[in-house]
Amino acid sequence: LTYVLGMLNAGAQGKTSEEIHSLLGYNANNTQEINEFCKSLIEQAGQVDPSVTMKMANCFVVNQWFSPYDSYVKDMDTYYHAEVSSRNFTDPATLDYINGWCNRQTEGMIPKILEKLDPATVFVLMNAVYFKATWAEQFDVADTRDEIFVSEDGNRIMVPMMYRKAMTMCYGNNLYRALRFFYGGKDTYEKAGYEMVVLLPQDGKTVEDVINGLTQEKWNYTLEHQRQQVIAEIKIPRFSTESDMVLNDVIANMGAPSMFKPNEADFSKMMPLTKSGKSGNNL
Repeated sequence: LTYVLGMLNAGAQGKTSEEIHSLLGYNANNTQEINEFCKSLIEQAGQVDPSVTMKMANCFVVNQWFSPYDSYVKDMDTYYHAEVSSRNFTDPATLDYINGWCNRQTEGMIPKILEKLDPATVFVLMNAVYFKATWAEQFDVADTRDEIFVSEDGNRIMVPMMYRKAMTMCYGNNLYRALRFFYGGKDTYEKAGYEMVVLLPQDGKTVEDVINGLTQEKWNYTLEHQRQQVIAEIKIPRFSTESDMVLNDVIANMGAPSMFKPNEADFSKMMPLTKSGKSGNNL
């Protein structure tokens, strides 16, 4: 989402740009700094750990009836390594192109991103992140066993449960217990490039309780002071997850609503006539 907002911001002005800057944690008029940050991250992410596959890709597809400024196209290439294309949005082949790009960049994990394309749409911006890695300390498949898992609604279901007994650092407080699983070839916090954190609500607590009790300050305190090294029996259900959501209200509530308002959205650094809000304004 940072990349999509960065690409939008590169073409934004006025209140729209100010809101994006604030949402991303920058002062106004720091567009160059945002661009440089995105450029460095996309170039360095794949180098953090050679045993981990980490790819980021960006794409800018513009309706052939609109002409983005050369300066904007150059920024898309320089800072976002974006694939830039001008297409006929009434041609079904354009939808195939967009979905094909998504399928390629996610190695088939997301084969389709759009069901249809409104011919009135001005442009489509896309960002894809592909991550694949094994844990530094792996679960032995031979130890996987069927056990009871209690879901959020209290249902008890039998699921394949990965199992490992190991000396590990355990974090926790009255809300949850937490474990950190490192990916790739680096197995300590100081060295790890990527990690997954699993939080288990304490007895009597819900997932919502944990979410409401999480702040950056409290999490940092837990990492520093609420930890102990223990021999733990670690059980995690094998799982897959997917989600599909419209982020307009989320982004607006985080402080950047004007981009979704036709009379306020200002992307006049991107191309002529975009201030009218004809883009459809969906993220």
